[in-house]
Amino acid sequence: MNVSIEGESSMKWPQRRSPLWFIAGAVLALAVAVIFVLFYGVIFNHNLGNLNLCGIVLIFFLLFQLIALAGFWGRRILVVCATLGIISGLILFLSVIARNVGGFEGLVGALSMLMLIAAGFALGLILELAHFLWLQVKRKHK
Repeated sequence: MNVSIEGESSMKWPQRRSPLWFIAGAVLALAVAVIFVLFYGVIFNHNLGNLNLCGIVLIFFLLFQLIALAGFWGRRILVVCATLGIISGLILFLSVIARNVGGFEGLVGALSMLMLIAAGFALGLILELAHFLWLQVKRKHK
């Protein structure tokens, strides 16, 4: 499947069952973890302990490897929706933290991030199911 914007070169997705999905997942997890640490620890100047840092990196790594597994199985719609859910959740969480909140406000920001991540996965699963059903109906009417 080629994704292209008019006037630009086309981007090729990795093939089904390609190990490139897991490499891309690790790279995205590292990039998101670095962005999180950069904003949370450096720009917003919050104290981020080593144990918390390792936990956050592990969570991002596991989430993006789960997304890579979906891509490995050929579920590209799920990959896009789940990635957008993680990125939008991270943006929401960082915007809450930017207001220099503490206590329950930070917890609400973290829970909102998790809700957006779950919503991205759920939307991706629903769209994958709809796509599968569409292909089944189209196949029966041929």
